[in-house]
Amino acid sequence: MDDVRERLRDTYENAIYEVWFEDGPRRFRVGDAPSDTCEEAFAMITGYNPGGERSPDTINEASNAMLEIELQGRGFRYALANGHDAAWTHDEPSFAVFGISREQAAAIARRFRQAAIFWWDGRGGSLLWL
Repeated sequence: MDDVRERLRDTYENAIYEVWFEDGPRRFRVGDAPSDTCEEAFAMITGYNPGGERSPDTINEASNAMLEIELQGRGFRYALANGHDAAWTHDEPSFAVFGISREQAAAIARRFRQAAIFWWDGRGGSLLWL
């Protein structure tokens, strides 16, 4: 996983993490505290591109659907989200999961073979490498 981490580090650290709240989207970045902060902690998890490798759309969509079913089954509250590269040329549909611990989020993300998740602690964003 260290090779995957090195390959993805810049992309993940410079990504724009967008969460769709009832009042509209808010954007988050690693290390930044946006002016319209969300005071509630959340983890941003996707089923897209497991293992840090690009997968066909059909596989990504099925994996993300399975992730959503798991979140629903476990009773987590979540919002639709997207991770974008800094140039907005790559987009990964995701879920911002509220009321989840870092450990729970990491366990779910590992099952979906993710390299990292975006973690918002209510004041700032960081990456949790898996």
